[in-house]
Amino acid sequence: MIYDRIIRGLETSLNMRLKNSNIIGSNLANIDTPGYSAKKLEFQDVLDNIVGEPGQNVKMALTDNSHLTLNGHSLNGDMDGRLLNKDDIKPGLDGNNVDLDKEMADFAANNIMYNASAKLIKKKLSILNYAIIGDR
Repeated sequence: MIYDRIIRGLETSLNMRLKNSNIIGSNLANIDTPGYSAKKLEFQDVLDNIVGEPGQNVKMALTDNSHLTLNGHSLNGDMDGRLLNKDDIKPGLDGNNVDLDKEMADFAANNIMYNASAKLIKKKLSILNYAIIGDR
């Protein structure tokens, strides 16, 4: 069961980080657009709901797919994160609040986390492959 949560968490992390990369790219593409408000994707709670707390047992009811829950949240629910405006950055004279340095730093951090998640899922799958096939 713990193995499934880790794989699902890593898969979701890859998907969320890809979406986040696209949003950051959109912010950068609109750096000169008057009135554009930079966006951010918040998804840590989505990952927390999938993986749960360390050592926590996840109890699932398998009576019906619509009743299936994970840490109190439906598995069929919104797993896309929350797209928010970046209100912590004051807009310039043209009303645009995209900060090139902040966006590039966010992009670099997101890229590092994406690559780390990809390496971890590759490692987990190679361990599973070894367990199934053995050393051939």
